[in-house]
Amino acid sequence: MENMNSLPIVSVIIPTYNAASTIEESINSVFNQSYSNIEIIVIDDGSTDNTEALLTQYSSRITYIKKENGGFASARNAGTKIAKGEYIAWLDADDIFRDNKIAKQIEFLKNNPEIHAVSSEFSAFDENGTINSHYMRTYYPSLGLVDGSLSKLLSIANSGIKSYKGNLFDHLLLGNFLHPPTLVFRRELIDKAGPQREDLGSATDYEYILRLSLLSPLALLDEVLLDYRLSDFQDSSPVNALKNWPETIECLKRLLDWESVKNTEREVVIAKRIRNLFISLALEQAFESPSNAITSIKESMKYGPLGLDSVLALLKAIVPKFIIAFKRKLISPYR
Repeated sequence: MENMNSLPIVSVIIPTYNAASTIEESINSVFNQSYSNIEIIVIDDGSTDNTEALLTQYSSRITYIKKENGGFASARNAGTKIAKGEYIAWLDADDIFRDNKIAKQIEFLKNNPEIHAVSSEFSAFDENGTINSHYMRTYYPSLGLVDGSLSKLLSIANSGIKSYKGNLFDHLLLGNFLHPPTLVFRRELIDKAGPQREDLGSATDYEYILRLSLLSPLALLDEVLLDYRLSDFQDSSPVNALKNWPETIECLKRLLDWESVKNTEREVVIAKRIRNLFISLALEQAFESPSNAITSIKESMKYGPLGLDSVLALLKAIVPKFIIAFKRKLISPYR
């Protein structure tokens, strides 16, 4: 085994907000890594629970900083500023590293010097146990859209581990599939890319990963190295999709101003995604807020033509009103 001093430092940055019930398990999963030269940086984004008191027991083993609430992007940025590592790893305060995660990803990066960040497959669990032992393709349906083209980037190491590596930007335009808490980066890529945007809400990770993919080839290890906790309280939970889609739309709109996108086929791909997201949003809004649904349909027309899905969304928004009005008309003479 290599001497710890010969191993480059990996800085694991854990942003947390009111995660006292789960963060110890997350931190312990880093302590249990087979890779030994790790620093743990916990950025407390203004928690109001007992996180601070709970983590005093780890004061000699972690760097803990508490700041005013500013969102997980601002917390990660704060952690990056003080990180000493040659490599940076992200971990959320409710997820769990597999014991060999860091070792496998650092070995991969050493063996592939052209790659500057690597993610992995992951499982999903909740309070009742494992939900899906290989959750990546379920969580990221966009991966199904690019699986065929990604196969051209398939590489199989001597160890038998499959990876997809190369220039992923155009694949990622169809939707993210590099799971943020699985990522390990070379510090030089983080420094080149600059900080995460703090004004894009849940879409900040997607924007950042797209930015990184323009700067360097990236990779995805097709091996489970993280256990991902599912909860309805997460911003990334499917129940929060309606809230998150406008932020994703805003992210994609900004991409249209990137020089690498203007006047290229990428512009067409992004416009189509924006149009389709507006229609998806309209379908979700139709019953609860028909006026917002109609606004979303109008916005979609700026990025693509009306289609059958547009008509269905419009009907879903307006037909219930007519049915209710018609019922009232029928009933009113007998009142």
